[in-house]
Amino acid sequence: MIGIIGTNRAEIDGIKACLTESFSQKISGIEFTRGLLHGSSVVVAASGKGKVNCSVCAEIIVLRYSPDYIINVGVGTALDNEPGAGKIAVADIIMNNDIDVSGDEFVCSEKLADFICRSAKIHKIGVKRGSVVTADKVVDSPEQKAELKKVYGDAILAETDGSALAQICEMNKVPFAVLRSAVQNPRDVADAVFSRNAENYVKILEGLLRFVD
Repeated sequence: MIGIIGTNRAEIDGIKACLTESFSQKISGIEFTRGLLHGSSVVVAASGKGKVNCSVCAEIIVLRYSPDYIINVGVGTALDNEPGAGKIAVADIIMNNDIDVSGDEFVCSEKLADFICRSAKIHKIGVKRGSVVTADKVVDSPEQKAELKKVYGDAILAETDGSALAQICEMNKVPFAVLRSAVQNPRDVADAVFSRNAENYVKILEGLLRFVD
């Protein structure tokens, strides 16, 4: 069983549309859809925005569905010219940039990251691995990017939820991976981008599920 969590409903709906034998249930206001993706058992949920929502969603998946892995998908702000728009950032480490906890780091599953990159290569989807920063707000200006780059020089991307999921997974000893479609400004992402992201994530998950089974 693999848990798949995303912030944006359009991305998650695109993944859910590819499930077979699916059924849904609501827990704490979040809809969880269980089914088969390329023959493998998954549970998919749109957590909604914010670290609290992401944490609640991840904890429910851990306690209710006992996943072997959790995959977190979404969008994030590219902190340099690469990965550019349309590429997928695959986190090796999640670094927390928040009040009084800056410096906390969470190590993503190396095996999952390896499989994700192999799958992306098969499907000709551009990816870049590296450190990802979880910020306390959406990073949408050159000044914010420059500030984060001063502190986290090697970071390739900033986002807002990854450290929350990482902490829940670490507490429960569940391997996890964090993927983000890199954009210049998350506030300007069009619906077409979310649809494309969903297609890319389904392709990547197809290979990942084959590798981990």
